[in-house]
Amino acid sequence: MTKGRIVQRSSLRSQLSVTGNRTGIPPNILPHVFDPFFTTKQNGIGLGLAMVYSIIKKHDGCIDVESKINLGTTFHIFLPASKKQPQERKKISVEKPTRAGRILIMDDEASIRETTEKLLESMGFEVLTSENGEAALNILTEVNDRGLKIDAVILELTVPGGMGGKDIISDIRKTNPNIIIIASSGYSEDPVMSNPGSFGFTDSLAKPYRINQLLEILSKHLNFN
Repeated sequence: MTKGRIVQRSSLRSQLSVTGNRTGIPPNILPHVFDPFFTTKQNGIGLGLAMVYSIIKKHDGCIDVESKINLGTTFHIFLPASKKQPQERKKISVEKPTRAGRILIMDDEASIRETTEKLLESMGFEVLTSENGEAALNILTEVNDRGLKIDAVILELTVPGGMGGKDIISDIRKTNPNIIIIASSGYSEDPVMSNPGSFGFTDSLAKPYRINQLLEILSKHLNFN
């Protein structure tokens, strides 16, 4: 069972501690839990806590962990705090583009695929989706064989147990050298995210992202108004 609670709030920071009362983390593994691609799971990819660390760092915060064998593990998250009262969030108005296109979204998370698909369709785009790199390559091949084209592809960089964007980028470029390919990941410290062009990508989009951020990057490369 996992519990979460805010245990401290000051003018400087807020602290959130999350405790799990399972077996605990061995001392030799504890220093590596935030390392990218480090995992003790047979089918793990080792990006879960690395992504958490990256997101917290982007918000000028920090995270620490303490663990005892047979007693459990506690993660401490520290984020900047403010005495200001939260303001009501303004609704974002997004105009429907006058020229849309066909977009392929590859992401292993069904909720992200479905939400992004609905939002882009409401903007006038035709949207195709796949849950891994293999399926994305099959869709691209089928579209090409029918004499059609995909205007842009959004690729999750890593897919647990399957091919991610990093694995299929070279294959896509062989048959679609000029297609817009956007790298997407929650791990912002991945070198692809900071320098996508060096890895064959057109641009990058950090997760979690908002619809206006996605439309901004599509507008930049697809030149719709």
